[in-house]
Amino acid sequence: MRIKDEKKYDSILNASMEHFMSDGFANASIAKIAKTAGVSPATIYIYFENKEDLISKLYLKIRKEMSVYVLAEVNLDDCIEAAYKKIWLNYYHYCLAYHREFDYIMQFTNSPFSKDYHTDYGMCYFSKIYELFKIGKERKVIKDISDEILFAFTFYPASQLAKRNLCCGTKLCEYGVNKACDVAWDAVKINQVKICYNQ
Repeated sequence: MRIKDEKKYDSILNASMEHFMSDGFANASIAKIAKTAGVSPATIYIYFENKEDLISKLYLKIRKEMSVYVLAEVNLDDCIEAAYKKIWLNYYHYCLAYHREFDYIMQFTNSPFSKDYHTDYGMCYFSKIYELFKIGKERKVIKDISDEILFAFTFYPASQLAKRNLCCGTKLCEYGVNKACDVAWDAVKINQVKICYNQ
């Protein structure tokens, strides 16, 4: 069995990102990707079954890398509010720093390719967030509503703010970012409870 080269694998994924974002999923060809990656088309098929497999594997790679960034220094032993806000701020800054990767996730999610996958595809890397919501609900700190709604009110506003900043060429000041984070927290928390406490 031929040994797979990690450098070639990464080179193929990087080239794929370039072509999927510039040409779209339908128009990006294996031949174009191979040329940019500096490998033969046959080499790509050693690592991936087909273009659809390449598209989904790249999506998973980005999701995993995003989770490392978003969950960095998040401690579930901290108070719920502190952990939640750390996640929100990390996500906001990820969207700014890695906007191409974020755009790829959005492109995949809104494309016909995603129909073959469950809506939670790639979300296994974010289990700590689900755990935070679970703990928050149990402690009567976070509203007892579906995780889908909690995710929407948490992450959609952050990504839209980041996209607006990128489009306008300006960034929110630290005060503005923190106020936006406060608004997100206010949307999911139960009012009139003591937020920061440990067991």
